[in-house]
Amino acid sequence: MTAQHQNCNATAELYVVQCPGPSLCGRDVIQKLHLLPDQEVGTILTPDCEISSVTEQLKEKFKDLFELGTGLMKGPPASIAMKKDATPRFLKARSLPYALREKVGMELDRMCQQGILSPVSHSCWATPIVPVVKADGTLRIYGDFKVTVNPECDVDQYPLPKMGDIFASLKVGYWFSKLDLREAYCHIPLDDQAKQVAVLNTHKGLFAYNRLPYGIASAPAIFQRKMEELLKNVPGTQVFLDDVLIAEDKNSYGKTVNKVLEIFRENGIRLRKDKCVFGAQEVTYLGHKIDRHGLQPAEKKLGTIVESTSAQKCPRTQILPGPDHLLPQFSAQHVKSPCTSVPVATEREQMEVGI
Repeated sequence: MTAQHQNCNATAELYVVQCPGPSLCGRDVIQKLHLLPDQEVGTILTPDCEISSVTEQLKEKFKDLFELGTGLMKGPPASIAMKKDATPRFLKARSLPYALREKVGMELDRMCQQGILSPVSHSCWATPIVPVVKADGTLRIYGDFKVTVNPECDVDQYPLPKMGDIFASLKVGYWFSKLDLREAYCHIPLDDQAKQVAVLNTHKGLFAYNRLPYGIASAPAIFQRKMEELLKNVPGTQVFLDDVLIAEDKNSYGKTVNKVLEIFRENGIRLRKDKCVFGAQEVTYLGHKIDRHGLQPAEKKLGTIVESTSAQKCPRTQILPGPDHLLPQFSAQHVKSPCTSVPVATEREQMEVGI
C-alpha cells in the first residue's frame, strides 16, 4: 500500500492481525516518511545510558577536582588544644631500613612541594615517623603522635555517625554515589601554635606540619565537624570522615552530586577519581552494602565467618564470635528477641571442639 504524510509518499507493507489495540507504524515507515529526525530513529536511550551520560558530563565539568595534588580548604585554620601543664616532648628520629630510606626521602620531598610540610631547624616538640607501604607500593608517612602530642592535648570531642543513623537519614535512594577525598585531613590548614606542636623528626631533619596530620587525637573530630558544616544544607548526603555518600531518587540522578561537587570546588577540595563511584544501584560503604532495598553486610566481610566450620558438636554461637554476635542487627533471632542471652559453652564442650 502507499502511505502519505505531508509531502512524503512511501510504499509500505500493511499487516493485519487478529488482536485488539491501536494501529502501529513500523520503523521502516517512520524512516521513509521522515516522521522523526534521522538520528533519533532506532536509538533507545536506556536508563543506564542516561546515567552514564550524566556521569561523564559531571566528570568533565568538575575535572579540576580530580587533578593530582592536595586541596586546601577555605576557612579558619585548625587548632590543637593543649593541656595547661603540657610538657613538650622531643623524641629522636627512629632508624629506617635502608630499603625504605629513598622512598621516605621522596615522600618527604613531595609533602614539602605540596605544602603539607615545611623543614624547620629547631623545635621543642618532635615526633618520630611511621612509614607505611601501601598495597600499590606507594609509601605514606605518619607521625607516631601517641608518644608525644596526644598525651598532652585536650582531645576535641565530636561524634562520628553510626551506620544505622547514616542509612536512616538517607531515606529515599535509588542511585548512589560515593566520593573519596584525596589526602583528606591534609585539606585543613593548621594555625601557628599547632605547627609548633606537630613536628616530625626524620633522618632528613625536622619537618613541621602546615596541614592537619593523621595520628593527632583531635584530627577525626576536627575533620568530621568541618565536612558536616560544608554539607549540612544538602539533603541526601552523609559523610564519615573522608567518605561522602550521596543518595538520589530514580528520576533526579546528578542534581545532588552536582551540588556537592560545586561545594567542593568552592572550598578547594580534591577527590580521588579511582575511588569515586557515580550513579550505582548499590555501593559498599563502611563495610556494608547499601541499595534501594536496604542495608546489608558486605559479602566479602562475612566470608571468613560464614565459612567457619571449626565448631561441630557445640553451637558455634556459643564459642565463636559468629555473624549473630558481630552483626546482631542482621540476625533474625536478634529481631525476634534482641535481649535473648546465649549460654556459655561448658568446659567439656570447649575441650571437644579444641578450645
